[in-house]
Amino acid sequence: MASEFFRASVGCVVRTDDGRVLVLRRCGRGAGSWQFPQGGIDAGETPQAALWRELGEETGLGAADVSLEFEHSRWIAYELPAAMRSPKVGLGQAQRWFVLRMRTDVEPRPDGVEFDAHEWVSGDEALARAVEFRRPVYAEILGAAGLLTPARPSR
Repeated sequence: MASEFFRASVGCVVRTDDGRVLVLRRCGRGAGSWQFPQGGIDAGETPQAALWRELGEETGLGAADVSLEFEHSRWIAYELPAAMRSPKVGLGQAQRWFVLRMRTDVEPRPDGVEFDAHEWVSGDEALARAVEFRRPVYAEILGAAGLLTPARPSR
């Protein structure tokens, strides 16, 4: 059984000027396995240092390719389904989220270990492609970044 903790990690939304966002497909998992870059914070590492390390490891992008648009104001936690819990991640993740804007037209290079493909999609499409347990987190960060289509009032 997994320990009773949430792994500290970071996540980021990489966006273009026209509002498309980067999603990565997890290796060998097919449909429903698209997500934003994210990863654990190492001992002694700050959230921003973990952001730049994870972004580089997973996408090949760095500070020359993107600019930091904003850091979300609070940590966001989610629980993993019981079958996905482990001694490494415990019950789930507590994440610090960042929004980055592309400054160059360099294409991301998925690492081939965790991710095997990337696409640029709307915020709404990124939310639809996410696994169910991540959707509330994605909705919060995409909403804060203004990257979701506003809901129409019902009549």
